[in-house]
Parts: sequence; C-alpha cells; structure tokens
Amino acid sequence: MRHRVRDRITRSDGTPHPQLTPLLDALSETAEPVSTLHWLADSTSAQLLIRLAADRRPISHDLLDELQPGHAERYLRHLLIAAGILPPRNDDLERIPAWLDSLLADRPPHHGRIVRPFTTWVLLRRARRQADDRLHTTPAAQRIRRRVRQALHLLDWLDAHHLELATLDQDRLDTWLSTNRSHYEAKQFLHWAAQRGLTDPFTIATPPTAMAAPVLAEEDRWHQLRRCLTDTALPLEVRVAGALVLLYGIPGERLRHLTTDQIHGTSDTMFLQLGNARLWIAPRLAELLHQLAKAPRQRSQLSRRLANQIPWLFPGALPGHPLSRKAFNDQLVRHGIQARLARTAALIALAAELPPPVLAKLLDLHIHTALKWAHHAQRDWSAYLTARITDLDGGG
Repeated sequence: MRHRVRDRITRSDGTPHPQLTPLLDALSETAEPVSTLHWLADSTSAQLLIRLAADRRPISHDLLDELQPGHAERYLRHLLIAAGILPPRNDDLERIPAWLDSLLADRPPHHGRIVRPFTTWVLLRRARRQADDRLHTTPAAQRIRRRVRQALHLLDWLDAHHLELATLDQDRLDTWLSTNRSHYEAKQFLHWAAQRGLTDPFTIATPPTAMAAPVLAEEDRWHQLRRCLTDTALPLEVRVAGALVLLYGIPGERLRHLTTDQIHGTSDTMFLQLGNARLWIAPRLAELLHQLAKAPRQRSQLSRRLANQIPWLFPGALPGHPLSRKAFNDQLVRHGIQARLARTAALIALAAELPPPVLAKLLDLHIHTALKWAHHAQRDWSAYLTARITDLDGGG
C-alpha cells in the first residue's frame, strides 16, 4: 500500500512531494486497504492528486482553484484539509465567486456590473462575517445563490420589457412580484440598489403566506417512533436520527452535524449537548445513541486515519464532513420517515405540553421560535406566565 501511494505522489525527480507526506502516512495505514487501492486506481480525484504532485508549485487552495470544479476537485480538497496539508476553508462560501463567474459568463455586461458588487460586498461579506459564529454555512450559501438568481431574474424581466432598473416603478415591480412567490428573494437586492441610487426605494410587502404544510398525525408519529426504537432491521443511524427528530423535533441540519463529543453520560443517564442546552435522552434511545457513538458508520475509509478528522455521529463520504443534507434526508425517506413532517409534529406536541420559555431552554431555541410553535399548538400559556411573574415578584 505504501509503495502504491508513494508512486502516486512522486515527482519527476523521484522524490515524494514533501507536502503530501501526511497523506502518504494516512493512506498507508488505512484499515480498509482494498477500498483505498480502488480509489488510487480508478477515481478521478486520485488522478488530480497525481497532477498536483507533479506540479512544481506549492499545494494551496489557489492551486486547486485552477482545477475543473466538480466532485473530484471538492473531494481532493477536503481530503487534503483533513490530512492537515491545506488550512480549513469555508468551501460553501468560497465557491460562490467561481459559481458567479460561470453564471454571468453568457449574460449582458450590465448584469455583471450590478450583480457582482451586490454579491461580493453585501451577500458574501455578511455571510463570511456570520460564518465565524456558525457551524452550518451550507444554508447561507444556498440563500446567496437564490438571491443572486432572483436579482438576475428581475434584470432579465426588465430587459424583456425594454426597461431599466433606474426606470422601474412600484406598479411594474408589483406586477413582477405577483408572478412568483420566490421573487420576494430579490427584496435585499432592491434595497441595496435603492441605497446606491440605482433605483427608487420600493415598498415590498411580506409575501403571501403559503398553504400550511401537512402535519404528521400523532398516532403515526408514535408508530414511527416505536419502530425506530424497536425495529432492529433498520440501520442504527436511521433509528437514532429518526427517534431524535420524532421525539424532540431536532432539525435535520443540526442532527447531521452532531458529534460524539456532544454526548455525555452513559446509556442509563445520558444528555445531548445542543448549544447551551443539555437535553436529557430517554433510556431506550440513549442505548441506541451509545451504540452509534461507539462505532459510527464510516462511509470513507480514507477518513479514519486523517489528522483533522471530526468525530461526526453521522460521517459523510467527503473527508472531514458529516453526511450531506440530501443523503441524510434520503436515508430517512427510504425508511418511511419524512423529517420535516416528523419535526413539525414533534414540536407541536411539545409546545402543547411545555410553556415557550421551557421549550426554548430545553431545545436551545430562540424564544420567538418557541412562541411560534406555541401558536401552532394553539395553547394559551397566560396562566403560566402570570404565575411566573408572581413568583419573580415574590422573590421565588
């Protein structure tokens, strides 16, 4: 194995690329050499590794940015980050500029002159500032892409109607907004354009409320929860993820980013750390969580020996990353669990039993979020709040 790996990272002078020595050690000591040999022989990312090793320039993110964007380039980048060869990089956000270049390539020049500074100095700047305080940046990157697309959609519409942004008026804007609810994503763009004097200020109302999403019946929720806790035919990670969302309403984005370091105690008395909250785990679920924490399913054998490996509870195929959002949701759906419906049903049930301040503290929710779920549950907690105020006034 070591000979094969060394052969792939050897330069024209017969010596291994010095930056790739940590990768040589990690791959040579993998617990699953057969899968690693297949990766070295057949994968596109391994071929890109050979190209990097042959390049006389130092390996850096800038050098990888010169490669064709795609799965192979992304996999290799994160493999090198996990091996400690490259510094960590917020790839969800840092891939936006290249995506924007590709998106604008075939568009009129005036689209780029307007949308590029909006993306760079408003959307990306804010997202990068917030990324330091947030673990999950994928939703932020997706939100940027949606808002850029809607800004371009508006510019396309203006071009088709022989209009300019400077001549857009409220009536025409209302006409465009009314054709698609997603057009309201352009609100931030229009606010920025008005601040820059590119157009007049507009009044943009809140978009029409969508129809209420279907809710999982309480009987069905308990049936699915019982199945997660007792059906040994289900994969262990499906049982754990399904039970956590069905019982506590933990969102999928937060679930898939759980690490084993967040689990405290034993299967008899277990707590799950969710931000500032320590969530008590029911004993039967705690036993399943304990089993999964001891041996999470590894989708990438290359990840096991890497220096910067994070102890994900749900490891993904991409080195150093948890299971992707799509793979996580697809896995639950394949076994009959709709995560969004399950979460909604669980939170409505909890909100019907717990006052908003208690629910917020229990699940590390913002108080406004807890109040929203209490409204959905249609439970009046005024008596509880009056009692709490009385206790506080009395020093209790």
